[in-house]
Parts: sequence; C-alpha cells; structure tokens
Amino acid sequence: MRKDSELDSQCMSYGKAYPYAEESLLSISWCADRIMELTPPATQRTRLLELGIGFGCSTPRLLGKFRNIVLVDGSADAIARFRKRHPDLPPGVEIVRSMFEEFEAGSRFDVIVMGFVLEHVEDPAFVLRRMGGFLKPKGSVFVAVPNFESLNRRIGFEAGLLDDMKKLGEADLSVGHRRLFSTESLARLARKAGLAVKRTEGVFLKPITTAQMKALGFSGNILSALLRIGKDYPELCANILAELKPIPSRK
Repeated sequence: MRKDSELDSQCMSYGKAYPYAEESLLSISWCADRIMELTPPATQRTRLLELGIGFGCSTPRLLGKFRNIVLVDGSADAIARFRKRHPDLPPGVEIVRSMFEEFEAGSRFDVIVMGFVLEHVEDPAFVLRRMGGFLKPKGSVFVAVPNFESLNRRIGFEAGLLDDMKKLGEADLSVGHRRLFSTESLARLARKAGLAVKRTEGVFLKPITTAQMKALGFSGNILSALLRIGKDYPELCANILAELKPIPSRK
C-alpha cells in the first residue's frame, strides 16, 4: 500500500508540466459527462461515491447531476488543493481522507466512480471487489482506465518504436501507474471482483503520440471529434470507460 509521502509526490505530478495534462483533462471531463448521461435522472437521495481527486475536475462536473457525493482520497495534499480550488462546495459533498483499501462506507451508493484509479493500486481486484460491496443492488460502478491496445500504441508497436504495448513509460511511472488495461483484461478483472460489464466505451481515439499531436497543433475541434468518434471504438482508444453491475448470486 502506498505511503502518504508517495501519494503527495504523485499529486504534484498532476500539473501543467505533466505532458499528458491536456488530453487527460479532456478525457476525465468526457467520462464525467458520459456518466451523467448514462445514469437515470438523479434525485436528492441519489448517492455517489467517487474515488480519487486527480486533477480535481470531475467532481464539480458530477455535481451537475448528483447532489450527494462522497469523495475519497488518501493524499492530504490533494485534498487541501481541491478545497482551496473549490471553497464553495455544497453541503452534499463529503471529502474523506482514506486509502481505498481501508475506506469504510456508512451506507450504500447508487453510483460508484473509479476514474483512472485501478492502474494505480496494488491489488485492483481487491479494491474493485471492496467497492462493489458498497453498491446498491441495482447500482453501477463506472471505471475508466488507460488502454494498452490503443491505436497509437498499436502503430508504435508495428513500426518497431515500442517493443511491448503494455510497457509503462516515464510519464506513467511519474504519476504512479502500475499497469495498463485492455477491454479483455478489464472484463476479466470485473468478473474476478464479482461484477459484470454492462457497457464498454472508448475515450479519446488517439491516432499518434501526444508529442506529434502537439507538433501538428491539433485544434480543440479535432480533439473533441476524437472523443466523439472514439466512443464506439473502445479497443482502439487511449482509455476505456466501462459500466459494471453486480453479478446476481445463484441461490
């Protein structure tokens, strides 16, 4: 399990100097918007659990639909930065400092959001199974993870520029990534945790490397188009968004 100092150090990496900051912010915001679109109309009693602060951009967006949010993060520094950036959070938002592996929920949730969390934790099956235990019977877990089978990685591999599509780069390691996923490996992980994949979508169809996109000056319109198109091609996108449901127990 990660130490506090490690979490705080990784938190500092999520800044403007992070080479993937722009596309990460686009992808995270897109995932939050899709989660709101894919869930039934919210009421005051709808409860959402969100794991991880990250860039701190998803929670304010989710507040557009969910009035009761419990936000969990293990980094005191990340929480302090988030509170400073958002001093006027509504009373329906509760921020809890806890490691995901140790978090205890007082009640169950309608929706659980794990946006770009599972690539960081030591035992993703344990964390996913534990969170599934906090889910209401008809609830959903939304998981977003980076995809090692993305189009840009496939091209890099076939061109001999990448010897292993699963290999973590320096930027991955700087923010504490332990692994990457594919649609198949994510589905296997969900089953291991007692959950089934209801829906899988792609997030950001990335045709070339980030450096190449910056050199070509991809416009905001092009980046938005790559998000919209990618939704139907999860096997080729930079990231995967999946909606998971509890597997009914056999009696």
